[in-house]
Amino acid sequence: MENDNSKSVLNILITAAFPALRAGLAALVESDPALRVIAQCASPVEWGSHIARVDVLILAPLSPLSDDWLKTIQRAAPSKPLLLLSHPLAALPNFGARVWGVLSFTASGDEIHLAIRALSKGLWIAEPGLLPRSFSNPEPVSSHPLPSRPPENLTRRELEVLQCLAQGFANKEIAGQLHISVETVKYHISSIYSKLGVNNRTEAARSGVRQGLVNL
Repeated sequence: MENDNSKSVLNILITAAFPALRAGLAALVESDPALRVIAQCASPVEWGSHIARVDVLILAPLSPLSDDWLKTIQRAAPSKPLLLLSHPLAALPNFGARVWGVLSFTASGDEIHLAIRALSKGLWIAEPGLLPRSFSNPEPVSSHPLPSRPPENLTRRELEVLQCLAQGFANKEIAGQLHISVETVKYHISSIYSKLGVNNRTEAARSGVRQGLVNL
């Protein structure tokens, strides 16, 4: 029996200095009915009891993160996934042992939705142009070696299924999105695992992001 029950709604906490920015981000996030903004704060010191219910944090500072902010983040939410909306980073911030990602302030709603889903699944997400030039290993939490040879070409349908996997969809949801049967979805997933040399959904999505097979 398939054990693939995805959480239906993800709780999001938005932190940004200005009310208009917080409101705009909240509207953008909640344009996806599977995402719910449970709180909007001006700084991490306001997180308080909200943090217990949060699935993904969104942080939108208008200037480089201060040491005080970083320390507060580490104390208040040491393990919550965090999405940073930022200008290009001069250096990688030390968020501690957490899954985090970075997108630009100009990221589209679809890009933000996909990043939130990926972070909630334990994937690390980044726009390469925002990373320091010296940055060579884009996975501070965990690292998996790249395959020794390029994977076999995925079919158009397999690429569609892989995109859905990266967005955190369950098999029934993928079937509904692509108008195919659940058994056909399972067949495509098995083929994707084989071609990418992976063993589960998270590894497949991670490999797809690395190789540019998944659109952010």
